[in-house]
Amino acid sequence: MMEIEDGSGPAAISRLAWLAAWAALSAFALGCERAPAEPPAAIRTDAVRYVLRPATVGDTAAIVATFTAPADTTASILHCNGAIGWGLQRRTDKGWENAWVAETNGCFSPPIVVAAGGERTERLVLVSRGLDPPRSGPVRSDVPPGTYRVVWFGVLGGFDPERPPYGPELALKRRVSGPITIVREE
Repeated sequence: MMEIEDGSGPAAISRLAWLAAWAALSAFALGCERAPAEPPAAIRTDAVRYVLRPATVGDTAAIVATFTAPADTTASILHCNGAIGWGLQRRTDKGWENAWVAETNGCFSPPIVVAAGGERTERLVLVSRGLDPPRSGPVRSDVPPGTYRVVWFGVLGGFDPERPPYGPELALKRRVSGPITIVREE
């Protein structure tokens, strides 16, 4: 006598379990494929961890940062005799907040032009001076250990010397690095 499977035996349960697992994995894989990719940071740093070490003017660290202009935009970087405006934003529970800015002279040199899709590399020297009097607001002279990102200021998407502020500044996401960690030498 031949048995007719009615879909309720052990073989049917195994097939259902296998189909459910396959469906779950397929949905997960498809979901992963559809998730938007995080665009690369507009600024690459030479490391993800920097150590502040004592020096004559405060604790210092050097960050080599490479800016990549958007593929569709020639960027103009404002500067004074080669010193660009840059700083650090610190990650807080509220998001990214300006935390430190480099000091530069106030002259106005012709902009550094970076062709669309081109790159510009700068060696940025971070100087943390904990002995300076506190400033009002979130921007400080000292840089406590934490998670930061490099931000460049005065990076324009066009330049017109006759019309201050000389052109539109690129969106923030187009002039920041990925997260970096800053610690003090022990």
